[in-house]
Amino acid sequence: MTNVLETDLPWLALRSKLVEEDAQGIRYNTMFDGYALENTKFQISNTGIMEDLYMWKDTLLMLFNLIDSNHSGFINAEEFADIIKLLLSDEDGAGNVTQEYIDELCSAIDLDGNGRIDANEFL
Repeated sequence: MTNVLETDLPWLALRSKLVEEDAQGIRYNTMFDGYALENTKFQISNTGIMEDLYMWKDTLLMLFNLIDSNHSGFINAEEFADIIKLLLSDEDGAGNVTQEYIDELCSAIDLDGNGRIDANEFL
């Protein structure tokens, strides 16, 4: 938990507050039992992010192709930086976006860490 959440808490002491235990050990599947949504109208009406992505897939792929200015099939770091600076620039066109911030965003999207963003990672 410390490694994943990058939070140094006394996890062993908190164990009884987070999960149930039985004779066979910790029942991890009980961790989120107390956090279930009670608004069933929301649960029924919310189709979920995967359905939303599928519904907007063609538009998102068109956007991907616009960002991929050299038409390589990937968004490289330079193309990504250009679009982030454009999207996050101030009204006067002066962007205050740091390269460190752009690198962090790119790294978060580049799931396989190969230095470029493919269409699946973009979606």
